[in-house]
Amino acid sequence: MSTEELSLQAQEAEDAKRLKRFKFLYPFYEFCASLSKAFSTYVTFFYTNVFMFSVNFTATITLTSSLISWIGTPVFAAFVDSFSFKNAKYWPWVLIGSLLVNGGTMLIIALPALTGKTVELMYVVFIIRIIMTVVTPMSSTPMSGAFPKMSKDPSDRQYFGMAQKVGRDGGKTIFGYVVPAMLIALSGGSQDPTMAGYAITAAICYGITIFGFWAFALAGLKGSYVEREALQETKAKKANKVPLSAMVKTIIGNRQVLGMFIFFSLHKSYYFIYTSYAAYVFRYVFQDLGKIGTFMTVFNLTAIIGVMFGPLWTKLWKESKRAIVTCFMAHMAFLVIMLLTFKTGGANLFIILFGCSSFFMGMLETWVLPNFAAAADYGAWKTGARMDTLTMAIYSMCMTVCMVITTLVATAFLNSFDYTGWLQQYNAGAVGITDAVVNGLSNLFTLAPLVLSALSLCALVFIYNMTDDKLRKIQADLAEGKTAATSEWKF
Repeated sequence: MSTEELSLQAQEAEDAKRLKRFKFLYPFYEFCASLSKAFSTYVTFFYTNVFMFSVNFTATITLTSSLISWIGTPVFAAFVDSFSFKNAKYWPWVLIGSLLVNGGTMLIIALPALTGKTVELMYVVFIIRIIMTVVTPMSSTPMSGAFPKMSKDPSDRQYFGMAQKVGRDGGKTIFGYVVPAMLIALSGGSQDPTMAGYAITAAICYGITIFGFWAFALAGLKGSYVEREALQETKAKKANKVPLSAMVKTIIGNRQVLGMFIFFSLHKSYYFIYTSYAAYVFRYVFQDLGKIGTFMTVFNLTAIIGVMFGPLWTKLWKESKRAIVTCFMAHMAFLVIMLLTFKTGGANLFIILFGCSSFFMGMLETWVLPNFAAAADYGAWKTGARMDTLTMAIYSMCMTVCMVITTLVATAFLNSFDYTGWLQQYNAGAVGITDAVVNGLSNLFTLAPLVLSALSLCALVFIYNMTDDKLRKIQADLAEGKTAATSEWKF
């Protein structure tokens, strides 16, 4: 056996080991990041109830950040696709970006405790949030771009999709109890946490999140086949001189990306309604902030169980597209029941029904990342140029759109009963929890998710038309160096 063949065998063996390492590090990074996600449940509540920002100013912060992210994410993704360091592609960005973004959030939460000021800091918070938004793509887009390269095997991709959900929601299941317990314990047992309680809890949560990003970057990405393949593609792009305009045109013309973008943006919007506004509902509708720990635990635990049933559900329906549509319809059935029983059933019945809904929400995650990866394959087959980072960045852009939709919907519901004015009177002891407050928050948690889910299902059914059979044919063509122009079959 020649030296070249021995070297190739050694490289393949090393790549196989690295794939196994990714299968551990990917859920581990998600598990660490879940601490910051568990804390994020309280961030909007922190803005309005600790900083005492108005609902509209809080919405302005989010909407401005989302607009900047909407522009910056694809631009930075295109830059990452075409740029590389001397011997690296993704991992340096992950280190820098995760430190700046999570460190910025720690600083914002700590400001009231450090300065003793609240609403006076509104413009300082606004500026820090804008800076954080600008640097967020440094970590998010490289992570998205690396996903399709960790494995081309559909079963591995499904594993990573499930691992993401299990790691993230497994962590949130645990930390759903831990974070509120920490907030209350570090605030002397108060149901209304103190500034110091928030600050210390945020430092712990976001510090561990940074550790997870750095572990994935240094122990996983650095020196891996993912980086090697990405560097080779960058050189090929420079040789072929693929212009940015062509890459953007590819994304706009990719029907599979468009379908997943609309579906996931709408679907994830009411997920953010649940996580961002649960503190409002449990504090003022159910009047038991401590029960939010049970809610978040049920939310995440049932989602984990659901995602583990994803492969079985796929086998039951024998095709991924049918599986995801039927799963979504089952999820919507529980949303209808929740709408009809929310005001009369109480917190316990709501949490039980929500757990059933969350089971199917979790199962949906089985197909989301694999479908985005399939859209990236479709784009490469259609144009002959791989633009995985830019294509997968659409997944991150969905989160931006989610926040816009969530913010607009929630602000409309909160303004419908003048939350800011009511809170000032409530804190002054001039008024109690009114029917308008209960009705507004109840509709935000039931009616809004049902409408958004119906629109999301329409996008999934009528726009995204990728099937397992089509994907297999596309991947076979790509393996043979064929594209849509040279293929023997038509999509």
